[in-house]
Amino acid sequence: EITFTTSRDLARVVLGHDAPVNGEVLPAKTILHFGPGNKLRHFWLPAPTTIQGYSLAARSDGAGERLHPNGRLEALWLTNDREIDGVPCSSSINVFRFGWQVIHLGTQRMVWLYDTGRLHQCMIGHDVVVRGKHLHAGEVVVFTPAGDVDSLGAKITHW
Repeated sequence: EITFTTSRDLARVVLGHDAPVNGEVLPAKTILHFGPGNKLRHFWLPAPTTIQGYSLAARSDGAGERLHPNGRLEALWLTNDREIDGVPCSSSINVFRFGWQVIHLGTQRMVWLYDTGRLHQCMIGHDVVVRGKHLHAGEVVVFTPAGDVDSLGAKITHW
């Protein structure tokens, strides 16, 4: 199933069978969403799926997972807390655990990865010290490609 915009650009494609997308094989019934210039924006998985070692949930609305042009995951929602590059990451919206501010974080709760697979940004799952920096549960933190906390790095807030 293919849907086009009024200007005849791709808007949405539902995969009829397992198919490679940016080098990553996505399962049948995955919904691909496209932006300007027919560029893949994000995708919704039809069922829980493991991609590149990450357990991803099925999704049918909102911001979906993203791939870098080289096929590596760029942005994802964790189904469970997970340590990535030694950092405890979470995508939870549990207000009892993280407080009411978690509601307003939106896509900042996603894990963002560099095209190398290294951690770029995440919401911290529990208090921890990473390379001498004290990080607190619920805090959104940006990392350099080398894995250091990037205190001056702009948080990814765009979608």
